[in-house]
Amino acid sequence: MVSVLVKHIRETDRKLAQWIQNGAKNEVTASKVATGSAVSGKTSYMDTVTKDESTENLDIRQILDMKELQRIQDLFLTATGMTAAVVDMKGKYIIRGSSFTSFYSRYTSGKHNELREFTQDLTVGGFRAGTVIGGIVLGDYPGDSAPSQEVVSASGQLLAEMLNLWANALYYRKSNADSVEAFAKEEKKVRDAVGQIKYKAKGLEQTATMEKMLSLNAAIEAGRAGKAGVGFGVVADEIGRMANESAAVYQEIQELVKQVEESMERLGE
Repeated sequence: MVSVLVKHIRETDRKLAQWIQNGAKNEVTASKVATGSAVSGKTSYMDTVTKDESTENLDIRQILDMKELQRIQDLFLTATGMTAAVVDMKGKYIIRGSSFTSFYSRYTSGKHNELREFTQDLTVGGFRAGTVIGGIVLGDYPGDSAPSQEVVSASGQLLAEMLNLWANALYYRKSNADSVEAFAKEEKKVRDAVGQIKYKAKGLEQTATMEKMLSLNAAIEAGRAGKAGVGFGVVADEIGRMANESAAVYQEIQELVKQVEESMERLGE
């Protein structure tokens, strides 16, 4: 009977300690994941783009303000007299071209000898997201008054660089906003789980206290019974040892939980 009691207490104690230790380790892992790449139901702009699928997944329309893009195109036309348009990776125009009809008809029909044109990549987050095309129709300029190809190319490059700077600023701002929101959600999950571990660990502490009481009672009974109480003495020693082990595990868990909480506090600063 004594051996059965000791075995039962030991097995129950071991399972509880193992469960709490595993839970604590899992939360440490979760906190590391949260700092590196927090994941939430909402996909961030960074997460939607991979090196192999960047040209398919990155939609410039989700990043740029279309009205503002149209305004920039129109201002470019006013300032330089050159038409311009932005197309996506499938060659579709994102917005209407500025004074684009005459240029477009020649561009698409291959009459490039009647044009001075520019083509510049639109790059967002290190990935090509579209193309800026534009230029002039030579027939619109009398004599030799048309801007040179060098001027047209330089103007197109300036427009593309301005659009790239603007697009990347919006892209990273939105990406960071998504990451902060996702991290906040994961941080809450970790804090909630740590709270549960602390609560469950109390059960281990209570088990250790009960074991110490059992050990003390068994030792008292062994003393009263003299030689006949040798069995009680064995039980007292065994339960006392398990109580000390439980208390040690509880302290280790509390220290681990404290480290996780301190890490989360530092990450939140």
